[in-house]
Amino acid sequence: VSTQSTGLFFSLKMKLFVWLGLLSLLLASCNSLTIKNVERKIDLTTQISRQTLTFTVENAGSLFDFPVQSHQHSLLSSISAHGSDGKTLTVTKAERKDAGGFNLYNIQLAGNNEFSVEVAYTHTMSPHPAEIEQTAPQFVKYSDNLYVFSLYPSKSQRTTVKLASAVVDSFTEVEPVSQKGDTIEYGPYEDVPALANKDLNIHFQNHASFLTVSHVIRDFEISHWGNLAVEEHYKIVHSGAKHIGPFSRWTHFTMTRQGQALPSVLKIDEKLPLGASEIYYRDEIGNISSSHVSQTEDATLLELVPRYPLLGGWSIGFYLGYNLPLGEAVSRSYSTYVLNVSLAPHIEDVVFDHLEIRVIMPEGSRNFEVFAPTEPASKSTSKVFTYLDVSGRPVQVIEFKNVVFRPNDFLQVTYQFSSFNLFFEPILLLVGYFSLFIFAILFVRLDFLFGQTRKSEKLARIESQLDEAKGLYEELKEHFEQLEEAFEKRTNLKINDKQYNEERDTVKKQTGTLLKKLGEVASEIGKVDEASAERVRKLRTLAESRQTAQLSLYQTELVERKSLRKDLYEAKKNKFTTDLKAAVEDSSRLFAELSD
Repeated sequence: VSTQSTGLFFSLKMKLFVWLGLLSLLLASCNSLTIKNVERKIDLTTQISRQTLTFTVENAGSLFDFPVQSHQHSLLSSISAHGSDGKTLTVTKAERKDAGGFNLYNIQLAGNNEFSVEVAYTHTMSPHPAEIEQTAPQFVKYSDNLYVFSLYPSKSQRTTVKLASAVVDSFTEVEPVSQKGDTIEYGPYEDVPALANKDLNIHFQNHASFLTVSHVIRDFEISHWGNLAVEEHYKIVHSGAKHIGPFSRWTHFTMTRQGQALPSVLKIDEKLPLGASEIYYRDEIGNISSSHVSQTEDATLLELVPRYPLLGGWSIGFYLGYNLPLGEAVSRSYSTYVLNVSLAPHIEDVVFDHLEIRVIMPEGSRNFEVFAPTEPASKSTSKVFTYLDVSGRPVQVIEFKNVVFRPNDFLQVTYQFSSFNLFFEPILLLVGYFSLFIFAILFVRLDFLFGQTRKSEKLARIESQLDEAKGLYEELKEHFEQLEEAFEKRTNLKINDKQYNEERDTVKKQTGTLLKKLGEVASEIGKVDEASAERVRKLRTLAESRQTAQLSLYQTELVERKSLRKDLYEAKKNKFTTDLKAAVEDSSRLFAELSD
């Protein structure tokens, strides 16, 4: 047993020595990488700090560890790398966080000894002073590391800082250093050790627009009938030096006309897709006074002009929307669809502190996948109900922090959708209409009234129609009286023959219409109660007789009186007078019976 234990111990000891030897070789190979030269260019012409670092390395392996100091990592917006041939290199964030207080990004070198790394930081420039008056210039303070922070030693380093202006109040001076206008050059610094750190501070004038979108919500509603509806809700603030004191529009106008730069935002330009149509915008307080839309070769340019220029600390809120042909943003492979849209709105040199994207899928979509150029802060799924939805439309909600627009940053959302679901809503609509028509037919044709209820409805219907008939007869009586008044005026020579004839013809036309309606009412009553209908018909006949007798009597009095013999005239007059009297009495009696 003792011999066996000794052999086992010796075997484990030998394996341990082998593993330690391999680990030492691996560490030695990693530590052998040396940066021969690094050129860093820092662009501070806007509110975004963009850095391009060009590395030339020796003894390069397959990976290059790029560290970002912890106090800068929260301000990091994007990072990318390219080889000397221009091809994009893969950049992934390492899981570990070193004790030195930095985050690591692994760059796949793919055999490149020369490569460049592009990084963008936000909120690295702070206004100093923090508050200014309207006519005062805006100065900012920028802080960074004088050296390129690296895990590897560097034989040579050089840094070039491009400022927004040549007005520099102060800057860190570590020889060799030189300033030429709006450019400051540091280095070259020789034999810089790994993890070298020294403060770099620059205090300079920067009138760039410090426009910050504190929160933007982008809604993409997909309709497989051929449309993509896009709506964007903005909350924007000018994050430069806060304005204090009064604001004078005249001072702002004169300084602008004289070409003096001011730290204010006069307009907001956003590039929309070329196929954007039906563009609209709204804001709660009407601060956006005008807009303009124009087209370039590859985009639609939307220009929004606030009623007042945005000074430091001022904010604005609005939303805009447009429609886009579905084929410009969604591609298809069998039952799988891919939505491909820009990650951030195309507004140059703007910082998006909180970007929320909501993709509203068609009802029945499934198997969602999201692909983004940067890691989302959060992802979630919800549902929204619109017209004719049964189970609701799935909504993919993706949120990002600290984003700047980059032309090649796209968000892709893949999903599966069956063509049958496209016709579900039209079929549902047809079934609904068909069911409604069937119900209406059954409701009209079937009798749901029984016993006394049916009888009461019949009496109510007869009473309603009799009231209508009585109302028509009352109108007829008014026209007969109007005709009688016209006859008396003609007899008393208050009107001439032409005026009398015009009034007579008007009365005849109106009474003709009323008599026709009275006949129609009698026909309707006949469908329910024939006895009541017969009395209405008789009332109509008596009204016609009254009109005929009245017109004949007036014709005899006004025209035939002069041409007829006296005895014939008297005979016709007496006949028409008797007929008129009988018609009036009979119709009045029958009308009273209908009222009872």
